[in-house]
Amino acid sequence: MPVTLPQLTRREFLKRAALAGAAFALAPQSHAGLFGKSRDKNTLAFFLDTHIAADAALKHSNVNMADNLAACVRELAAWPVNPATVIVNGDLAFESGRPEDYATFGKID
Repeated sequence: MPVTLPQLTRREFLKRAALAGAAFALAPQSHAGLFGKSRDKNTLAFFLDTHIAADAALKHSNVNMADNLAACVRELAAWPVNPATVIVNGDLAFESGRPEDYATFGKID
């Protein structure tokens, strides 16, 4: 069964993302111990302008953004501790922000 969500303006999306980030920051023990690692309250990860396309194999300017994000996620998972917060900001989707772009973003690991 497909799930359809109402479209958000960029401003509304950023507002909700900021609120979600604040909720994680204010609930320090809620996600401690993920992957068997301790959470370091003084560490954060910041991903900016991922620009993921619906086609994960797409190269733009000879760069595959999906591969780059996957490499960053693997690097983050290899850290000896979990960060207190992971912030993803800026343009998540490629160019016009089609729903398929966001679906691909959500599948990257």
